[in-house]
Amino acid sequence: MDIFKTPIGRYAPGIINVVIEIPKGDRKRFRYHRKRRTFVVDYRLMTPPPGEFGWIPQTWTKGGKRLNALVLAQKPTWAGHVCEARPIGGLRRQDGDHQIVCVLLSDPSAGNCQDVSDLDDATMRRVIQFYEPFFPLKGWMNRAEALEHVREANELYKTQAKASNQKKEETAPKASPKEQPEEQEEQEEREEPAESETEPETEENDPDHV
Repeated sequence: MDIFKTPIGRYAPGIINVVIEIPKGDRKRFRYHRKRRTFVVDYRLMTPPPGEFGWIPQTWTKGGKRLNALVLAQKPTWAGHVCEARPIGGLRRQDGDHQIVCVLLSDPSAGNCQDVSDLDDATMRRVIQFYEPFFPLKGWMNRAEALEHVREANELYKTQAKASNQKKEETAPKASPKEQPEEQEEQEEREEPAESETEPETEENDPDHV
């Protein structure tokens, strides 16, 4: 299975899938190696994340990468695990590539947490301390703002995927009538590639560093 074809989730943006790259408390950052079809260690962190860190599938940012998310959870999982999460807010970056903060959908203790304002001060400090070494922050996003940011990233992904499909169709060699019967032509017209099955074309498709 190609991990990059993971769907964003049936109930997005309220409930989304997150592909984990850094399990909670781990200092190793993993990334998916397409040729090996497995996750490999990319680099090591000075500070482990206070939750499960990963990216939201079928999203794309203006910076040309997938939208990152931190899932607050009680226990760690593993790199490549896909979990269902509820966005409750986020942290703003100066470049607009904001970081989404979620709670694990299956965690009963997170049922009363609907917004980042419901988090205790200690948890909020740990989240900020994890992100601060990587880039300047501009404060918190509430739940509504985070949901809109996820929605926009998903729409940008669809736009990029559609453009990528059209480009492939335009550059694909056309078969002669002898090589392609009429029945096959009609079948191919019906089987247009879905937007969710195509990765936006960039020089680097792997998610960037934190």
